[in-house]
Amino acid sequence: MEKGILVYALIVTIAAAITLVLSDGGTKAELPTYNIGDEWVYRSTNDITYTFHYKVTAEETIDNEDSYVIETSYDPPFLGINSGETKWMKKGTGDTMKTQMSGIYTGFLFTRTQTYSYQYSGAEKWPIEVGKEYSVTRTQTYTITPPYQTGTETKTSTVKVEKMEDVTVPAGTFTCFKEVYYDEDGNVWFTLWHSDDVKRYVKTINNETGETTELVSYSIKEESLAISGPTGLEVGEEAMFTVTSRSSPVENAFVEVDGDTKKSGADGTVTLVFDQPGNFTVTTTK
Repeated sequence: MEKGILVYALIVTIAAAITLVLSDGGTKAELPTYNIGDEWVYRSTNDITYTFHYKVTAEETIDNEDSYVIETSYDPPFLGINSGETKWMKKGTGDTMKTQMSGIYTGFLFTRTQTYSYQYSGAEKWPIEVGKEYSVTRTQTYTITPPYQTGTETKTSTVKVEKMEDVTVPAGTFTCFKEVYYDEDGNVWFTLWHSDDVKRYVKTINNETGETTELVSYSIKEESLAISGPTGLEVGEEAMFTVTSRSSPVENAFVEVDGDTKKSGADGTVTLVFDQPGNFTVTTTK
């Protein structure tokens, strides 16, 4: 049997603007991956106009969960007492696990620490797709020191992904998923427009307070993909290739060879068969 030599691309860069995944004829937004240095600037307007600057500064493990560390700064100081906050976001869900802020109130330095837990029903948040509906109960526990003060707040929302639409904000025009949050009485209390292009929301409206937040600018790093697999095969032999990013498997990556394209599975793998001898280049993109 003749031998075929297989050549494949080891490193491929993801185009930052191509992040929508087409699957089964529908458009979905997958859970985004952040990189250290990614940053977003928002402007929030109600009675006072604030500028919020979010930046991914580190990756840490807290409570045995891998998380992103996001530093936030406010201008002017939020509520006149706080100019910054640290947020820990769980990688596996995108949910905020913990926040911590410090400031000066009535002449005294204070620290407010908040932890969060979530319970989903009906469906998980990710992937985001038009027509999805689910309920989420968020429990928030806060501690303020000094003086010592603690409390717990719980809110249940029903979230409906209504449609995709173009939204124009100071940072530009983006195709977004419109997500509407309903309270337990069925009233709309929050509306959010999520864009895969920026890996976050580009606009929110708090329908209870009238506060509107819009994206002013952003800077996100391109991802790098690696693909590994055999370099020599028999004609007709199955070959398994694995797509990874920072040593983690990448699902729904496009793997192409000789004009044919397949998508990687949840474990980052895809199986290919070569029916004739020759030299081939296998590439991956997302």
